[in-house]
Amino acid sequence: GQTWSGSCCRRRRARLWYGLLYRRMDDTGNTKDTVGTASRVSGLTVKRVLWINGWAMAVIFTLGLAYFQHQRHQINRLIVEASEKHGLDPRLVSAVVWKESRYKQDAQGSVGEIGLMQVRPSTAADWARINKVESFEDVDLFDPRVNLDAGCWYLR
Repeated sequence: GQTWSGSCCRRRRARLWYGLLYRRMDDTGNTKDTVGTASRVSGLTVKRVLWINGWAMAVIFTLGLAYFQHQRHQINRLIVEASEKHGLDPRLVSAVVWKESRYKQDAQGSVGEIGLMQVRPSTAADWARINKVESFEDVDLFDPRVNLDAGCWYLR
């Protein structure tokens, strides 16, 4: 059989991957690599399918990025509120949130920390007792406003 090595091999593999090169068997039973589209998928060539998939991935990525930026903008607003309430620099609080949870509201640590600032339930219970928060439960730490308030209280 034919050995594939070097840059020629990489080019052939890339062409096979993108559907630009396909193998066909001639009359004698030998395989031959041919450049072109291998087949049609629902009336579209493989190139068009890949082009459409590329655009779809770009749109999905853009929408995901926009959603992430929207979420982060709202969280930044809450960070400013909580940091001003407790007399902290918002950049410090934002750095803690980034380091602890990467702005993920539902983040959970390995030892039971919860939320944006990875506050432990025992610390949050102290915060709730001192600030006279009635009916506090551990699940409330998933609320960004509560988590940031308790985390900023603890940082101070």
